[in-house]
Amino acid sequence: MATLLTLTLDVEEMLFGQASEERPAVDTLATAGTTSTDTTWRFTLAGTQFWERGDFAEYVPSDGTAGEIIRFSADHSTAGADVSVLRAQKRTTAAASFAGTELFQKNPKHNRTEIQRVINAVVDEDLQHGIWYRSARTLAWETGRVHYELNAADFEVERMYQHDLSATAAVGTSWSYDETGGAAEDLWTSTAAHGLSVGDAVRFTTAGTNATGYAANTVYWVAAAPTTTTATFSATEDGSAIAGTTDGSGWILEKIISFSVREFPPEWYRKMIPVATTLSSTGRSLLVHRVYDDTRTVHYTAKTHPASTAISSLPAEIAGMIPWGVLARLTGGTAVRGRYPGSGTETSGVAYADASFFLNTFHRLRDQYREKLRAEHEKPRGFVYGPVDF
Repeated sequence: MATLLTLTLDVEEMLFGQASEERPAVDTLATAGTTSTDTTWRFTLAGTQFWERGDFAEYVPSDGTAGEIIRFSADHSTAGADVSVLRAQKRTTAAASFAGTELFQKNPKHNRTEIQRVINAVVDEDLQHGIWYRSARTLAWETGRVHYELNAADFEVERMYQHDLSATAAVGTSWSYDETGGAAEDLWTSTAAHGLSVGDAVRFTTAGTNATGYAANTVYWVAAAPTTTTATFSATEDGSAIAGTTDGSGWILEKIISFSVREFPPEWYRKMIPVATTLSSTGRSLLVHRVYDDTRTVHYTAKTHPASTAISSLPAEIAGMIPWGVLARLTGGTAVRGRYPGSGTETSGVAYADASFFLNTFHRLRDQYREKLRAEHEKPRGFVYGPVDF
């Protein structure tokens, strides 16, 4: 799953992989920083050829977050010696201290804050032309209530449905875990024979106390069934057992025999855009007039526009095209290789950075994704005129 941090690292790898974009030199602290107001630091590498007055360094966390910026107030000519710096925070607050092993980039042409701003711009501007993806949403139906808030990025509700579950009789269960990691770790024990086998789907109709990681009315799968009254459950099919932290009791369990999806007729629901802020903070609402079962969660699928506030929700195909759009913006226009500045024997020193390559690749990936959306779109039913062979 893509995040702002992983996309930042992807952009850096592509950006500094170009011959025209040299990866910034890096340095580390010789001693740890002390406080968030400390302005005297000691760096490992020496010589004014590396750090000079006016240079700036960006603290680069390995997780891709936008780090802290410092500017040198004096030349750094002696390894391990104190040097005065000016500190500017690129985050909410300054780091109170640095352990001494963090990397600092020297005069990066594009710092991480700039890269992340461009990532957001590509998502919110360049991916708004016919690009969308499907999101699975839920709402808790309340008797007598018709109006429900719609996600700000959702522009169309495709289908709405409820699950009709067929299940065995419920049994009481208790949860235990073993701090030593023994055989009883993450084990459910039922008050009667549960009749479960590995791979069976189960759910808890009532949530008891503790049992971290579990919830009522959520489907789990049997990971193991050591005895007729004990079992472990996973969040996915063929997954590992969910780990616990404390003992629990009072959970009511049932085995799911079959799923039956009951889709709502179109006249049962309707979207409203725009909506007064007194009704919806997102300016979008969903009107639901009827449901099949008042006690069950309502599910629906929605067409969603990409948004920088929900990058982690983007499918891999959309996330994969974002770095190309970012590189097109960062590298700017084009500089022609071998341009002559006036002398017939001297080539230009302008770096060759063909932004059109990144832009064309971004457009190609975007067009391919659009074609996939068109191919997946369900064609409306209609009559066939003329002779038909049966």
